Amino acid sequence: MDVFEGWKVTSPYGYRSDPFTGSQVFHTGIDLVKYHLYPIPAFVGGVVLFSGEGIAGTGFGGYGNVVALRDEKGYVHCYCHLDSVVVQKGQKLSTGDIVGFQGTTGRSTGSHLHYEVRSKGTPSYGYGSHVDPGEYLELYYENFEEDEDSMAIKADDWMWKQIYNILGAAYNQGKIEWQWCQKVLDRTLTAGEYTHVLAVVNARAQGIDVDVENPAAISPEKRG
Repeated sequence: MDVFEGWKVTSPYGYRSDPFTGSQVFHTGIDLVKYHLYPIPAFVGGVVLFSGEGIAGTGFGGYGNVVALRDEKGYVHCYCHLDSVVVQKGQKLSTGDIVGFQGTTGRSTGSHLHYEVRSKGTPSYGYGSHVDPGEYLELYYENFEEDEDSMAIKADDWMWKQIYNILGAAYNQGKIEWQWCQKVLDRTLTAGEYTHVLAVVNARAQGIDVDVENPAAISPEKRG
């Protein structure tokens, strides 16, 4: 998975030559480029912890205009060197919401986004607790997809539980035949069949003797 597809990576996470001094230093984030004033989207959703100029002592000294947000796992995502910011502290963002515009504020040699992920939010917004942002996003997106799958399974289980309850009660009251209950237990009852059986249940609840195999064959007058 290429989490930064479409971006130009001008400086990866890890050791590099400092663009100002030439000495070997550890680059705590990844530098990404689209174009100057490009609207920067949030790579994940979260709550904005910091929005404004990163002055010394804040954990963002030299980072220029910064937006930092905390995701649901407690990690802090830092969008740095922005030309300007468009969000406020305390604001809740979704993935893809715009945080600001690509710029070159602070200690910067050109317009780009310095994107940094920190494993904690205190002190100084987790300064020094950086992790590889690409690896983090890959795991984050994979877990998000697994959560979606889990939610789909839970939703499916909930639907079948409702079907069991409705058709089980109908069978106990003699409103449907066992073959339909067996289909429910085997989870082979289709959506169309479920609608069909509900029609039978509703008709018989009104005292109408409907053929469970083909309720449409009963004339309207016989249905009352």
